[in-house]
Amino acid sequence: MTDRGGHASELRDDNHQFVPRLREVHLLCDEHDDVAMASRYAAHREREERYAVSYIEFNLEGSMVTVPETEGDSFNVVVIYGGQHYANRSWMQKQTPDEIMDRVICVFAEYTVAYTTVVKQLGPFLASNKLKATGMAGWSIMGFSAGGYPTLDAYTPTNQFIGLMDPSFRKDHLTRTYSQNVAMLWGSSGQVATFGEERFKKLEAAILNGGGFSERLKLEHSKFPGVFMARFKSRLF
Repeated sequence: MTDRGGHASELRDDNHQFVPRLREVHLLCDEHDDVAMASRYAAHREREERYAVSYIEFNLEGSMVTVPETEGDSFNVVVIYGGQHYANRSWMQKQTPDEIMDRVICVFAEYTVAYTTVVKQLGPFLASNKLKATGMAGWSIMGFSAGGYPTLDAYTPTNQFIGLMDPSFRKDHLTRTYSQNVAMLWGSSGQVATFGEERFKKLEAAILNGGGFSERLKLEHSKFPGVFMARFKSRLF
C-alpha cells in the first residue's frame, strides 16, 4: 500500500519546483511583450497552483481510490462504477473532474463488485490511513452504463447522492420508490435500443415522482460521464 505521507511529500516537492518555473516563463513573456503567450502561461500557472498535489491515488483490492491531498482528514465519499469493455476504473477516473477528486474520496469500482463489498474494503483502508468518512449511509454512488446495476441495487433515501449516467437497469428497479437524492441523464441510441424507450421512461417517472431529476439527452454513450459529473459535481460536496 502506498504511504500517503511519503507520496504527498514527493509530489509537493515536484510542484514546488514546477510552479516557480512557470512564473519565470510568464515573466519572460511579459518582458518581451508576448501578450498571447503570457496569458497562456498565466492561465496554466493558475491551474497548477490550484491543483498542485490535489489528490493521491491508491490501489485497493481491485478498486482505485483517490484521496484529497489537504490538511484535513475527514471527507465525503463517492463510489463511481464504470461499465463493460472500455469503461473500466481507469477510464472512469479520466472522466472525473479534478475538482471532485480534490475534495472527495473517490472509489472507482468495477460494476461486478457490490457496494457492500466496497464498503467492507474501504473501512480498513480509511482506518490505516487515519482518514474519516461521512456516515456510511450518506456516501454518494454514481454508475455509468452497466454501473447502473450496482448503483440502483445499493440505493437508499439516506445516500447523499445517487447519479445515473445513461444507466443499465433491471425490471425491479422500475417499481422502486426513489427520493430527491437521485439524478439521471439518459438517451444514447444504444442504451435505448437495448433497454427500451418505454422502460427508460418508467424509470424516469419513478425518479421524478420521488422529487429527483431526469433528462433525456442526445449524446454518444461514452460522453455521458463527463457531461454528468460536470453538471452534478456540486451534489457530492
